[in-house]
Amino acid sequence: MIDLGDTTSHVYPWTSDWTEGTVSSVKEFGVFAIIWGHREILVRTKEIPNELLIYNNDLEENEPDRRKFKPEQKIKLKLKYLEADWNRPAKVTGSMKEQS
Repeated sequence: MIDLGDTTSHVYPWTSDWTEGTVSSVKEFGVFAIIWGHREILVRTKEIPNELLIYNNDLEENEPDRRKFKPEQKIKLKLKYLEADWNRPAKVTGSMKEQS
């Protein structure tokens, strides 16, 4: 079982342990990965190391480099629980960066 942090607080920290995920798709805004064998999460571009990004001239911003991410590829992730609010459901998000 993965410890998603202190559940009494409304601000949840990143997990201290790495979790293995499997790339399911790559979009301009991030990478979708399957964790725990069944749950799909989004790893936003800001949570992907710079060496895995490429500059998109049309968007004028970085995006995941599709040459470096392939479907079914295994990646290591830190996880964070995001509590529900008035306009979105609760969810888990991921990061490929070391968190402090």
